[in-house]
Amino acid sequence: GSSFCSHDLDNILLENLGDTRTLQAVFELEALVLTGHCSEKDHDPPRGLQLILGTKTSPHLVDTLVMANLGYWQMKVSPGVWFLQLAPGRSSELYIFKEDDDGSKNKQSSKLITINSLRGKVVHMEVVKRKGKEHEKLLIPDDDDNLQDKKKGSGWNSNLLKWASGFISSSEQSKNAESNSP
Repeated sequence: GSSFCSHDLDNILLENLGDTRTLQAVFELEALVLTGHCSEKDHDPPRGLQLILGTKTSPHLVDTLVMANLGYWQMKVSPGVWFLQLAPGRSSELYIFKEDDDGSKNKQSSKLITINSLRGKVVHMEVVKRKGKEHEKLLIPDDDDNLQDKKKGSGWNSNLLKWASGFISSSEQSKNAESNSP
C-alpha cells in the first residue's frame, strides 16, 4: 500500500488537485509471496504437513501448512536465498523431500529457494514417507480424553441438541396443556 501520499488514492478527484497538475505517491512493497504445491506420489496431498523457511543460522523464520486443496501452501518472503524444510515433529518424522531435478531418487531434508524477482516464486515439490512410516498418518486424532468426551456426548453439538430437544418438548407440553384446558 501507499506509505506516503497527501491524497486518498482510492478516490482521486483531479479537480481537487487545484493548480498542482501532478500527484505523487510513494509505495512500499512489504513482502513477496512464495507459493507452492506439495504432493505425495499415488496419494492425496499431505494435508497438514508443516513447512518452515529460514536461513542456515535461523532455520525457522516463517512457517505454513500444506492444504488438502491441491497441496497448496504459501509464505511471505523477501528477496534472498532461503532454505525450505519440513518442520520438526511429525512432519519431519514421517516425510522427507524427494529430489527429482536430475532424475535421481535422492532424498533430502531441505530445498534451496532463491527469490530473485518481484514476482515471488512458485515451487512444486514431492515428499515421500520415510522407511517404516509408510502406513502412519500425519494428522492423528485428538487424545483419548477428548475421544471419551465425544462418546459421552458432551461436545458443543450434543449440548445444542439437548437444549433444542428440551425446548421442543417443553413447547409440546405447553400445547398439550392448552388443548386439555376447559
